[in-house]
Amino acid sequence: MRKVALLTLLFVLGVNAQSKPATIHFYGDGYFGARHVPLYIDDKKVGTLHGKEVIDVPVEARKHTVYSGDKKSGIFVQASEGGEYYVKVTLGGSFILHGQVTLVDPSQGQYEVEARRKNQ
Repeated sequence: MRKVALLTLLFVLGVNAQSKPATIHFYGDGYFGARHVPLYIDDKKVGTLHGKEVIDVPVEARKHTVYSGDKKSGIFVQASEGGEYYVKVTLGGSFILHGQVTLVDPSQGQYEVEARRKNQ
């Protein structure tokens, strides 16, 4: 009987220990022209953004490095379990244009992402 209770407890703990991923929502300001900008999380390319697109990327709950084409203009995102993070991508640079990322307040980001999805 004790073994069954212990196995049940271990199963329940294992299921509860599974964490819900966080989501990083990338969206553009719409002024890319014909350009597509690459998106990176932790030095891994996760997509390419154009214009007013929205790209949702699930991530583990931990600290991530996020940038778009230029590591000098990146940000850190401390993702928590089930968290929603909004990253706006704009074009920057003087001679060579590249994407610049900005972490946006969740209420503003959610509004802007919903507006872009309605127009897609």
